[in-house]
Amino acid sequence: MFHMERQQIYLSFLNQILKLLKILKCIILICTLYDANGKEISSEQIKDIFPVQITLNASLPYTLGKDYSVYFCDGNAAKKQNVIYSDKSKVTFQASKYGRFTLYAKWNEGKTDDGTEATPAPTGELTTEPQPTAKPMPFTDVNAGDWFYNNVQYVYENGLMSGVSDTEFAPNENVTRGMFVTILYRMDGEPNMGASTFTDVPSDAYYANAVAWANANGIVEGYSDTEYAPDDAVTREQAAAILFRYAAYKGEGPTGAWAIRLDYPDLAEISDWAAEGVMFCTMKDIMVGRVSGEFDPKVNITRAEGAAVFERYLNMTR
Repeated sequence: MFHMERQQIYLSFLNQILKLLKILKCIILICTLYDANGKEISSEQIKDIFPVQITLNASLPYTLGKDYSVYFCDGNAAKKQNVIYSDKSKVTFQASKYGRFTLYAKWNEGKTDDGTEATPAPTGELTTEPQPTAKPMPFTDVNAGDWFYNNVQYVYENGLMSGVSDTEFAPNENVTRGMFVTILYRMDGEPNMGASTFTDVPSDAYYANAVAWANANGIVEGYSDTEYAPDDAVTREQAAAILFRYAAYKGEGPTGAWAIRLDYPDLAEISDWAAEGVMFCTMKDIMVGRVSGEFDPKVNITRAEGAAVFERYLNMTR
């Protein structure tokens, strides 16, 4: 009975991963799933930008990292790497290169990942808790097969971004300076704020309070003391710099002397004032390079990319 229930855990967990992998459009070429006894369940060709995040759909009475672990390897079983996870329902793994990857679950016999005693699996039937129904999206230009579908759903459900109309999200349109700070303002709970000092920010504009808040807290600056240019597009390096300042404002950024090496082929194109922000966003996997490897610092960030960036930031802080 105990063995059968454990097998249920493995199969339930891995089948949920498999369902999610089927809807991803990814960089990884092939991911093979195995149960606890090493039996292949399925092999899927997938494509996505690293890291791939997998969220379980059921609340199981077992704790990820305590009762069982998840591993992946790139074809060399002697070099298994433990998957990163932040809670009992979320799994994240990041591969360093393209190729074949194996993702599988392992029951912690006696000891957990941190060396403490594992909780024996309870006997009886395996039950799951019903999950709330996702808020349906009204956008006709966001389809289930789009790489940004889950990102848009996340920011829409959490009230961070809405559509440009009742039925359009406009994923390929640029994020403006007004939009960008408005989303950060919502992330911070929309604190009370006075009027903006910028003459090109009308007091009745949807972004008026957000601009005043961001400027007062050192998150953004104007082009001058009186000009903010709320309708200007935000470039990728500007987005990284603003997110870095927001993280510092929230106490969620790095402290002291720190730096990482950036290997982008277009590194020389990143402005000096944006370098720290690009390092931070790269280190935290909030923003990553293109498939070709470039960061594209001067390219404008789209609303679809913005949705992905804001979700990754919030996942980083949980």
